[in-house]
Amino acid sequence: MNENFNTVFNKTVGGLLKSSSGVATYSNTAIAASYPRIVFFFTTWAEDNIKKGTLTVRIAGNTGAAEVEKIVQNVLFDLDGAVYNDEHIYLHLYGGRSSPIEDTDKTITRRLVTLDFQALVKGV
Repeated sequence: MNENFNTVFNKTVGGLLKSSSGVATYSNTAIAASYPRIVFFFTTWAEDNIKKGTLTVRIAGNTGAAEVEKIVQNVLFDLDGAVYNDEHIYLHLYGGRSSPIEDTDKTITRRLVTLDFQALVKGV
């Protein structure tokens, strides 16, 4: 059940993030990827019929803070409070917040966006 949930969740969230931001999204570390980019992962902290958890989104860019901040604002505007429902998954994202991430490479701007979620994969 977890593998199926993970696959459907990652595909859905990756598509929503790409649609919102217009940049490449990855559900794991993307060391060789170009900038700007989004890397995301999730943790579940409660399970019953509906899984509850936290989606963590790392947004990085190398052309200045304004570029990254615009992506952050688009993601929060589009996804905070969003409900997505199709034949595979019901997903509610809420409680969006963002914070800066320090980087030793001062040419890179990084922001962390977190959203809580409730999700149900259908047919699993």
